[in-house]
Amino acid sequence: MIEAFKIKDSSGFDLKVDFLSSKSFKINGDGPFAFGQVFENQYGVFRLRQNTEGAITGQFKVTWRPTSSVASALASALVVAPKQGAGILNLLLESNNPQLAADVINSIMDQYQKATVEDKNAKTQAQLTFIDDRLDTVSRQVDSINNVYVSFVKQNSAYDVQTQSGQYLNQIEEGTKNRAVQQDIL
Repeated sequence: MIEAFKIKDSSGFDLKVDFLSSKSFKINGDGPFAFGQVFENQYGVFRLRQNTEGAITGQFKVTWRPTSSVASALASALVVAPKQGAGILNLLLESNNPQLAADVINSIMDQYQKATVEDKNAKTQAQLTFIDDRLDTVSRQVDSINNVYVSFVKQNSAYDVQTQSGQYLNQIEEGTKNRAVQQDIL
């Protein structure tokens, strides 16, 4: 594994790594260097750490590109198409590195899921805000109607409307009877 401490060439570069033994290597012909040793070349300051046991032999090419450059290349190779008759998207990424392609697709899906949850949360929050606003409005309207009712009751001494209206009708009925009796007398 190569650790980069400082990158001098931000446009990208290639390093040719020649493994001389299980303990040493050369970079672009410079060296030898030991695993874990910090070294500097025209591209920056690096350290190569050995992450496997046993001998590593042969020559390898390590390529470093800026994140934006790699992302742009991956994005241009990515094909997103809706699946017919379903709310499903097909993602296709052609690459000579199947593990990288799988990692990129999985990362895209993770980000898509997070964005979907954030969208749903935002919609839910908007709905809750709307409901709260409506509840406040209706509550004020109910309070206003209740105040009108209380004012009416006080002004008209109508504390028990059903009983009072029953008594009023009884008084009218009594008055009607009394009038009929008086008319009979006359």
